[in-house]
Amino acid sequence: DNEVLLKLTRRILEKEQYHVIALANGEQLLHWLEQKNPWHLAVLDVNLPDMSAEALLPHIQSHQPQAKILLISGVPAPWCDEACANPSIRFLQKPYDNKGFLKVVRTLLG
Repeated sequence: DNEVLLKLTRRILEKEQYHVIALANGEQLLHWLEQKNPWHLAVLDVNLPDMSAEALLPHIQSHQPQAKILLISGVPAPWCDEACANPSIRFLQKPYDNKGFLKVVRTLLG
């Protein structure tokens, strides 16, 4: 969404001992996916600067089918409800607090 939120999200997760790779946009994510690095959770703003999370979901799911995805946005997009029918995908509406964010992360990761 923006650099401040990216840094804050990274800090929250790292404080809880999660290893974080922070990427600023969809193009960086697509490039990173091509490297075939293993990972467990993607936290995506619904509206990234260069593309929507909706456009990225098929790429994420084809490269890392077992991965969990947390979609965040101040305004949920109509497609989010359908995407969240998949138990590996959850939506969290902004604004949210750290505790609520971490609860959803822990739930997704089991």
